[in-house]
Amino acid sequence: MRHDLQLKIDRSIHILQKMEKVALRYRDFGFIGAFSGGKDSQVIRQLLNMAGVKHIMKYQWTTIDPPEVVWFIQKEYPDVIIEHPNETFWHLCLRHGLLPTQYKRFCCRELKESKDSHCVTVTGVRAAESPKRKIRQEVEIQTRRRHPEYVRGTLDQFNMYKETHVDCISGKDKLIVNPIIDWTEEDVWDFLHYMDLPSCELYDRGYNRVGCLFCPMASRRSLHMMEHDYPKYRQAFIRLIHRIREKRLEKGGYDIYQSLTDEEVFTAWLNKQSIAKVLADKCQTCIPFK
Repeated sequence: MRHDLQLKIDRSIHILQKMEKVALRYRDFGFIGAFSGGKDSQVIRQLLNMAGVKHIMKYQWTTIDPPEVVWFIQKEYPDVIIEHPNETFWHLCLRHGLLPTQYKRFCCRELKESKDSHCVTVTGVRAAESPKRKIRQEVEIQTRRRHPEYVRGTLDQFNMYKETHVDCISGKDKLIVNPIIDWTEEDVWDFLHYMDLPSCELYDRGYNRVGCLFCPMASRRSLHMMEHDYPKYRQAFIRLIHRIREKRLEKGGYDIYQSLTDEEVFTAWLNKQSIAKVLADKCQTCIPFK
């Protein structure tokens, strides 16, 4: 084990052990470990066990998860609780009247983040994953009184203000602990290999994440791999687009996709292109030359 990684492991375990008392104040079972079947959540589960703290692991099934991920969890982690949503991803999109985007991630908010309020949740969030996650901290309080907000800080900062902050957690609020926030991807893989833990087959097939199929946060490379690997889901998305358009017209609304076919809309969404730009480009190609 690398010395620098051992120090990070010790720090992560220290955070979990120090926060256990807080977790037990809200739920008798202690922490809720957010499990996705991905490498980061595997590390979290292992660290919770190594820390010897009370916890349960939960997987929020979104109805659009890769089948391989569900099979992997059922086979390798039978102790993980698989929770089913009240509403499927498909019905959620119909209700909102659109597909999720990088800037309108209502699916993640409603199918994952809004679950298990008034508790202490442990996640595998890492600052190195994206610019947005660089501002994340070891301990966060997520409030949802009107709009989702975070109170962030290190464990030491949290200990200084916990009497004023923690007692305010109620209703839909939750406290989030990110014990591997400063871990790199190399740290994660080195830890998994050292602990001789299996990983989901999707990593071996070239995917760098094992989240929802056609997630707008996935890279274009991964999205095009999904298009090839999951043709039935691709067709399901095209049918969903058709139904969204029908529902808009049924309500007397305006078809924002205008002359685009359902497949063209899907392709534009997959490539993260503006519908207005795609429409403009299509109009230009239709102008006859004299």
